[in-house]
Amino acid sequence: MNPTQKLTIRDIARLSGVSRSTVSLVINDDPRISAATKSRVREVIEASGFEPNTMARRLARRRAETVAVILPKTDSHVFADAYFAEAIIGISNALSEASYRLLIEVADERFIENQTHRKLFREGAADGMLLLGTTSEDTFLRDLIDSRFPVVLVNSRFEGAAAVVADNRAGFRDLVAHLAYLGHRRIGFIGGLEITTVGKDRSEGFLEGLERAGLVFHEDLRLWGNYSERSGAKVARELLGRPDRPTAIMAANDMMAIGALRVAQREFGLRVPEDVTIVGADGIPLTTYVEPGLTTVAQPIYRIGHRATELLLEALQGRQVPTAVESMPTRLLVRGSSGAPPEV
Repeated sequence: MNPTQKLTIRDIARLSGVSRSTVSLVINDDPRISAATKSRVREVIEASGFEPNTMARRLARRRAETVAVILPKTDSHVFADAYFAEAIIGISNALSEASYRLLIEVADERFIENQTHRKLFREGAADGMLLLGTTSEDTFLRDLIDSRFPVVLVNSRFEGAAAVVADNRAGFRDLVAHLAYLGHRRIGFIGGLEITTVGKDRSEGFLEGLERAGLVFHEDLRLWGNYSERSGAKVARELLGRPDRPTAIMAANDMMAIGALRVAQREFGLRVPEDVTIVGADGIPLTTYVEPGLTTVAQPIYRIGHRATELLLEALQGRQVPTAVESMPTRLLVRGSSGAPPEV
């Protein structure tokens, strides 16, 4: 054999007189292999200078040391969304600390049709899954949970699954209280997708906030977007075009609020907040770059992703797959986009 040629497990098996699977089991110190066989194989490994391949070790343990992150299919590129980017950074850092790798999949039509969620486990490509942006209509998630696969949800809830979420209901109650304190009585609301946990919680928090503040809920002032800046602009165009337009607009995320801000300033020539107040949620970095800075309910997106990953890794290290839901507080960041209504 060429001395410069890199040895493989096949070579070690031939030189030791055992099978390749036995070599892999020796490398991983499997108790099923006798002491004599381990000694013989290890002598060959040491004499040859063989360096075991990391993937071979993983296969022998039947562990990929990989966690799959399942992202939703969105109208825009999911990786351009600051919310998902921040969550993935938290996930990636937690995985790196534990020497696990990150595999990203998008739950599009092909993912669903091919039952990729099952294949990832069955083929040993992933040890566990983290799911972002899941909805109440995701049937594959029910299948994962019922099959007892190790799964943790990131800022979503689903019956029977472990999750780490932000307390968005409380955050939106606080946001309504802030607007009510400023004197607003007609508050428009740009809701998100109520099939998502975040959208549902923020909508409910808005209604609870109105009730606590003693404000009337105007059904015609609650319209729906899809979390994109474009949808926020479209809804704001409708709300601001009315003769009895709201004095404040709350959006279920920052991108829709930024779309509303753009329409108010550029298309209607309104001053923010002198003529209309606009507020959002998530606390993404872009909220500090618009003019005026956007008042927002910030959620700890990075910490949610990091903590969800820690829970999953604990399960993969032999603990029982958790089912509890952990909640993290939000924080109201008051900036220049919120002020008293014109009549005050």
